Amino acid sequence: MVRTDLTFFDKEEYVVEEGEEVEFTLMGSDITYGADNTAKPVSGAVLELTEGSNAPNVSEAKTDAQGKISYKFEKTGEYKISAVVEGKSIARPYAKVVVKKRAEDQELNFEDTSLEK
Repeated sequence: MVRTDLTFFDKEEYVVEEGEEVEFTLMGSDITYGADNTAKPVSGAVLELTEGSNAPNVSEAKTDAQGKISYKFEKTGEYKISAVVEGKSIARPYAKVVVKKRAEDQELNFEDTSLEK
């Protein structure tokens, strides 16, 4: 029987600023009939990052023994994140990352609310 893990990230959505690094934690539990389904870290996974309709990019780094992996987002946008483990059957996890402009880079527009004319 082939073992299949149901995998998930520690959050469903992350909101960060450009240039900020995000740490993801990938967990999984064996969903094979009768197996211990306690969630455990998933090591050796790479991230798939998709922005809009672009082809996915794959991270070079892999999750460590604690299921952790970090990625730095340099460009604003919304990204779909998933993970793949070579040679292992997993129900793939999905999360969303929203990357906003850095606060100091945003233009401030103040409306004149004075009564003087």
